[in-house]
Amino acid sequence: MRILLFAFYYLSLNCLVSCVGTVEDLDPASTKGINVGGSDIAFDGIYDVEVIANDKVEIYFYPSQLDARDVTYVISYDGLSIPKAVPGASLRPDYRGLLKYVLTGLDTNREYTFVVQAKDESGTESNSTLVKKARTFSNQTANFLGIGDVKNLPGFDGRTALKVEWPAAERIGSIFVPKEQDPIQYEITLLDSDVVTPVAFDDDVFEEPTRKVVFVGGEKISHQVNGLQPDTKYFVRVRAIHSGMNDYGADPSYSAEQNNTYILASTLSDDISSLEVEQDSFEVEIPSGGAGLYSLSTKWKAAEGSIDHYRVYYKKSSEGSAWSFYKSSRDEICSGPEVSDSSWNCTSISFEKESFTIADLTPFTDYDINLIACATRNCEAGNFVEYNSSPPYKTNPGHASFGGITEIIGAKYYWSLNEYYLQLTPPDFNSGVADGILVELKERSTGPSVDTFLNHPDNPSGLDISVANFDYRAATEITISGIDLNETVPYCFELVPYYYDNGVIVENRNNPVTRCKLPQLEVPTLEDFTGLDGAVLDSSTSTVNLTWSAPLQGVYEGYRLYVRIDGGTFNFSDATSGDANYMSIDIPYGQTSYQAPFLANGNYTFGILTYYTSDGTELFSEANTNTQTITVGP
Repeated sequence: MRILLFAFYYLSLNCLVSCVGTVEDLDPASTKGINVGGSDIAFDGIYDVEVIANDKVEIYFYPSQLDARDVTYVISYDGLSIPKAVPGASLRPDYRGLLKYVLTGLDTNREYTFVVQAKDESGTESNSTLVKKARTFSNQTANFLGIGDVKNLPGFDGRTALKVEWPAAERIGSIFVPKEQDPIQYEITLLDSDVVTPVAFDDDVFEEPTRKVVFVGGEKISHQVNGLQPDTKYFVRVRAIHSGMNDYGADPSYSAEQNNTYILASTLSDDISSLEVEQDSFEVEIPSGGAGLYSLSTKWKAAEGSIDHYRVYYKKSSEGSAWSFYKSSRDEICSGPEVSDSSWNCTSISFEKESFTIADLTPFTDYDINLIACATRNCEAGNFVEYNSSPPYKTNPGHASFGGITEIIGAKYYWSLNEYYLQLTPPDFNSGVADGILVELKERSTGPSVDTFLNHPDNPSGLDISVANFDYRAATEITISGIDLNETVPYCFELVPYYYDNGVIVENRNNPVTRCKLPQLEVPTLEDFTGLDGAVLDSSTSTVNLTWSAPLQGVYEGYRLYVRIDGGTFNFSDATSGDANYMSIDIPYGQTSYQAPFLANGNYTFGILTYYTSDGTELFSEANTNTQTITVGP
């Protein structure tokens, strides 16, 4: 029956196309395809012309025997000063083998005579004498070029639906107050290509499922056509119905635009074998930072074809049955722990997704994870395709990146001369995990004889050297006590972050940094302590107010303020050696200002140093240049 219908409509189409109007041979005695120059271009010329609007026609012709890349079709009509040149490579044959070109910009209700020639790359042109006459519609129609594209819907809907798209017809008025030629509706027609040819687009003898017609609003540019048959090819056409059809549509001489542009598109198959899956595209990644302890991220390349949904199955590797066995006995319903085997969990994922993160997992644990693409809602055996998986996948984001010790600073306080201060930048917890930082004292000739952790949570060091408590997540300095200032061998340290994996410490020695320092008493340098910041005279009381900032580093037990009272040049070496022109004042540790009250008239120069007394010897900070001179009185 289908073959007979196809043959009937193919023959009918020849009459419908060629019997509208007359093809005239202007020179029957001439030999077709022979040029004046004698070159033969085999081309029959125009085959037909169909009027489709008040300003458009469709020109039909068979291809020449030249390669499509080497031929240009030249279309002429009366009133056209420069013929239309159409590259052959831009045209595609329709189901009859005819090429089609749409001419636009014609006059309303005017008769035209059309001619088509073929021209090769050298400029040689055929001399077909065939012409075709046609008159454009006498009324305004929608300015519309026809269908734009037909797309498959992803997922299960792709079996019974197609998404049809088109460029909007020209609108001059508004949606609410349209002009005569403005679109008020679009007509979408679909034909089962196994039953009929495009000649049946306008034949209402055929009904669904062979011929389906859908009308949509004039404001739309796409529509999902449902109710189609799976794995079926359809001829799809879109026409625009303009506003004037509301008023004049009953008049048989009043026409809507009648473009014949169509696209051949197919719904998706419901056969699982048609589902295209890149099975090796499945990947499992460990999220960075702390999230990687409790979750695993999966991703894959989306399946192509009629997919209903995805399912992700996962379990602890040490529990439950193997996937190779369990996949054939899964629950039909996918929603959390499986009834068949509660160690397996299932999550259903929408067909348009390409990734999923499994959460609420156990840290440092191996998991089996499997992904399948399901063609049906219940995902029965034989209705799914499995992605390749390579478990186990462990919830372990790895160690947080860490730069180690940046500097070791010696004693800073005169009451704690046996301390070191390890400077560091905290671990980067966006990159991994850490549960603590171990301080390791490297082996020394004077002990210890092996590298020893000073703060191991399970194994005490047994040394007199200790580590003050610190917050490993935020600390920028770690205090070490028990340093012997009399030692002549440097102390060397390394910081080792770690995490716990099932109660076992896993050390991070990915970026080992060892730094050493020889014990010695260090007073503030000029960089650490720059002297006086300012000196301000209160003339009402002849009082000078002096200020400074505490040293950044170095050992000191107080400040010594020196005053030169004779107006001469100030020199710290003279001041500290007891020169009679200087007086000195000791200021307690922690104080950063001083008042020198009721000064007699004269010139005074002030300077300040830190000092520390060691074995009866005074050690001063490095001399600075920030002295201040004040004149008291007239």
